[in-house]
Amino acid sequence: MEKLNVTPKEFKARYNNLPVRRLDGTIETVRVNRYVLNHSKWFNPGAMEEFRKKYFSRRIDRDLSIFTTSGEVKVRLELTKEENRWEKRGIPMRFELDNKKGETQISTHDVDWGGFCVYCFLGKGAPEHYQIVLQLAEHWDLAPNGLQAYADSALGLDCNGFVGNYIWYGKKGKAWSKPGFNDLKGPDSIITNFFKGAPAVTRWEDIKSSNTYIFGLVDHTGHVVPGGKGPAGHIMITQAGESSKRLNWDTYNPRLWVVESTAGAINPGLTEGWYECIDYDQKKGVFTLDRGPDIMPLHRQISCKIVQLV
Repeated sequence: MEKLNVTPKEFKARYNNLPVRRLDGTIETVRVNRYVLNHSKWFNPGAMEEFRKKYFSRRIDRDLSIFTTSGEVKVRLELTKEENRWEKRGIPMRFELDNKKGETQISTHDVDWGGFCVYCFLGKGAPEHYQIVLQLAEHWDLAPNGLQAYADSALGLDCNGFVGNYIWYGKKGKAWSKPGFNDLKGPDSIITNFFKGAPAVTRWEDIKSSNTYIFGLVDHTGHVVPGGKGPAGHIMITQAGESSKRLNWDTYNPRLWVVESTAGAINPGLTEGWYECIDYDQKKGVFTLDRGPDIMPLHRQISCKIVQLV
């Protein structure tokens, strides 16, 4: 299990400050905060296919170092070879060595490395998974201009990639090695799944800043846009415990701090800021929200449904 009670802001900060152990043993901090959406102008299919070809021909062929919230995990090829030796004798072995200094050593077995890596190019990776991609990209000479340049050109997050990974790893505390690919509220889930069975909000006055809420973009009929293969949807999450009252007397209170990955930001990708309610339709449960100055004017106003994350 990973550290529980991570907030959306703290989870976002992990993407912005990824420690990556280089081949020479030094640690470089890399940002992965660019917006990526499959089959869109932000997606880099060439980089993904280049990486896939290397992976399927070479697999994991270097030791890796993954910095998790529970400590450093070292993936040792020698440990993999040792486990394979035992398996050839008919004795399945799995070693996990803990040196009691916050470091664990594991083999390459029992982890969906390929799935984790490909998802990073599709906007669905967790912080630890981008560390894996960046280490392999350096090892395979795929990042001639440096790791940050590679991250900026090939990697990133979409909206439910961020929210789904936060819920799976940050809130539920799942281990980095356990994928949430098929979870109803995981990083590759359609957006409407996040709203099923969740307590719906119909009045802005019922908002409690101590709770965490999910906002989902609605269509002209007032239904949450599912995303996926259809029209692009959008999902956002609030930071519990942060609120602020507007100075203008004629607006609804409170303002809520929202964390998201969005193409609508002035710098498309991971962003956060104050959202405020302009108006709402209690019967439909649809809220018209202002997203703040870090969002492009065309996308600054948005209509959403709101549910509480429990």
